[in-house]
Amino acid sequence: MMPGYAAGGSHAAGLMPGFQPIPGILPGMQQQPSGAGANDGSGNRPPSPPGMKRFSRAGLMPGLYSPPKAASFSPPPIPPPPPLVFVTGNTGKLTRARLALSLRSLSRVQVQGVDLKIPEIQADSVKAVAMDKARRAFEELKRPLIVHDCGLVCAALKDFPGPATKYANYTIGTEGLLNLMREKEDRRAGWADVIVHVDANGKLKTFEPEEDYTGIISETPPRKYLRFKDNARALGRVFVATDFFGKDEDRCLADVTEEEYQRYRREAPSVWNDFAEWYEKRLEEEEGKENVARLKKESAADAAAGEGGDGEADGDGGDDAGADDEKDDDGWSSSSSEEWMKRVK
Repeated sequence: MMPGYAAGGSHAAGLMPGFQPIPGILPGMQQQPSGAGANDGSGNRPPSPPGMKRFSRAGLMPGLYSPPKAASFSPPPIPPPPPLVFVTGNTGKLTRARLALSLRSLSRVQVQGVDLKIPEIQADSVKAVAMDKARRAFEELKRPLIVHDCGLVCAALKDFPGPATKYANYTIGTEGLLNLMREKEDRRAGWADVIVHVDANGKLKTFEPEEDYTGIISETPPRKYLRFKDNARALGRVFVATDFFGKDEDRCLADVTEEEYQRYRREAPSVWNDFAEWYEKRLEEEEGKENVARLKKESAADAAAGEGGDGEADGDGGDDAGADDEKDDDGWSSSSSEEWMKRVK
């Protein structure tokens, strides 16, 4: 017979047939008589029998009295939107597009560069050149895409060099432009900056600056040459952004500090910023506002973690004008340049 139990007692049959529980140990049991191993009322538990280990209820069932942990739930990541196809071979332009998207927390939108060798037509405006290139690129790729073209325009030179900027960078260069502008009272200049978007149906949408002239041409070459040392930016290096830095500014873009230049890239009115704002609205229509909101949140988290940075490569507001492809791929020749010079004179 087990200690602490008495034989008999039909009411204990459901627990242990043939045994009667003793109160004090389990309901309906009788308290074990005092003696060796008995609880004497002092609060001290009796020692365990030799060879046996005492287990607490918590030890037998760990976590029995711990509150259950709340189940964590994270929504599955949304699939990224289709990549933005950018027809260019210029890494600076790709960086500029990514920067514009990142400024709207859309850095997770992939910008895919496609370098198509499409000869540029000879036209009177940068817009005409960009639209023709966009049409030809869509005919070849059969998918939505963007094209960007840019040219320096000088009011006193009848908007020369315009679409010939790329050619002029490598021919007349900085000194040639300053010679053309010598003794010109009207030194206003700006960037004919054009982005063309083609949708899946081949429909074109263009983005252009609101102002034709946002600065002036410097009277002297750069003094410090902090950037734009290559010939691809021979004309852009002497542009003075007076609308952004102030009318008293006389430093050209090649001479402003890096901090000032990066602020100019981000904050100055730009067709890239206009395009990014429009593209966000287009994504909301195609992907849904909630998905785009989550996409922006994830992009912001990437930026906070230092991932997917916007980079600091050149490529804004004309400082990459004419640097898209090789200088002899734009359809311009010495004869076409001479025609422009006749118009300037």
